[in-house]
Amino acid sequence: MKQHKQGPLQGMLDAQWEAQCEYYGTAPGELVQERRSDYARTMAFALNDEVSEAMQEIAWKPWSSDHTKFNREAFQQELIDALFFWMNLWLLSSGSADELVSMFDKVTEKNRARRADGYDARKDQNGRQFDGK
Repeated sequence: MKQHKQGPLQGMLDAQWEAQCEYYGTAPGELVQERRSDYARTMAFALNDEVSEAMQEIAWKPWSSDHTKFNREAFQQELIDALFFWMNLWLLSSGSADELVSMFDKVTEKNRARRADGYDARKDQNGRQFDGK
């Protein structure tokens, strides 16, 4: 990857932005509403598919007798494929690397505070288990 004065993350986003502009003839964030919805749906389904393909490279099934399978290189390649589609969705919002890092930091702090306060995703706001208990 070529060097980017704003860092490698912005360089990755810029490279993907250029590829999408070339393919679609416009920036993802400038698509008209109908094309934006189609684009988002296509990217979301492609992202989901690539994550599913990554999961085929690791022994994730609890009922499986083989818990040793981990094809690291293929797993990483599928995650990179997923990253392309994730970046396309981020670019649809016209988001920058700086915004991504800033939002990531804010959500990280929010999650840390939740854990410190005893947050349990399996319970509702009143402390009741979601499984009906």
